Amino acid sequence: MVKQASHKAAILQICSHFMVSVYDQIVLVHAFSWVSFSISSTNFGTSYRVKKQNNLQLTLQKNEIDLQNQRLSRLVAEKEWLLKELHHRVKNNLQIVISLLNIQSYYLEDKAAIRAIRDTQQRVHSMSLIHKKLYLSEQVNMIYMPDYLAELVNDLKESFGVSHKIRFDVQVEELLMDATQAVPLGLIINEAVTNCVKYAFPDNQPGTVLVQMRKTGGDTLRVTIADNGVGLPADVSAGFENSLGMNIIQGLSGDLDGRCKIETASGTSITVEFPHSGDTKKSGLRPDFQQTNNI
Repeated sequence: MVKQASHKAAILQICSHFMVSVYDQIVLVHAFSWVSFSISSTNFGTSYRVKKQNNLQLTLQKNEIDLQNQRLSRLVAEKEWLLKELHHRVKNNLQIVISLLNIQSYYLEDKAAIRAIRDTQQRVHSMSLIHKKLYLSEQVNMIYMPDYLAELVNDLKESFGVSHKIRFDVQVEELLMDATQAVPLGLIINEAVTNCVKYAFPDNQPGTVLVQMRKTGGDTLRVTIADNGVGLPADVSAGFENSLGMNIIQGLSGDLDGRCKIETASGTSITVEFPHSGDTKKSGLRPDFQQTNNI
């Protein structure tokens, strides 16, 4: 409005200078007003169309992004389902192996061969339990170690039938572990606990077996399997380092990029330290987990 008033005054001033009649002055003023209004309307219409076109383009882009997100969500869900199905089938196949070994043991008379098959069954079971946990877990590649180790030790206790004389103290820090580390670690603990049950408490002597896993600082984990038994007998201790179980423990410790230490002075203690590649803080961890489980 201010600009139109100033333009009108300028026109009147020009008309006065050239001695234009009053009628012509009115015609000129109205003509200018119409031209100004037309230009303003044209600019408004153009701006409105541009904004409308931009909004339409943004809407189309948003719809495309939403569609891509939906496709990705479906792909992730399908991948998780396939991984769960894979773990389920591996678990079932390992259970078949255990059953076949069990059947084979019925046709053997040699006690050493039967014990070897029983030990092999326990090793296969420790791997089968990993795939069972992965199949039931919401995270298809991470193992919640407190639950896994508690169940593994309990199964060993039931298998050897020593619940009446040996107490198992399981102390596992709340953490998740990748399956590539959980499998060899489970085998190590299986071998070490089996060794404790076989040699630590002769003649039905009562005792305690400790299974402990703790962080020692940084990303390093320390796993200790120890008993308060008689320690390794002299005849067993001599060949212990060359036994199958000890070779398995040493070899799997190397697979974990870890170090294995064995002490047999007061009872037997096997300690393995290795770098941890998993996450210790994850959503979904059981908040009610008790740090010590007496089995």
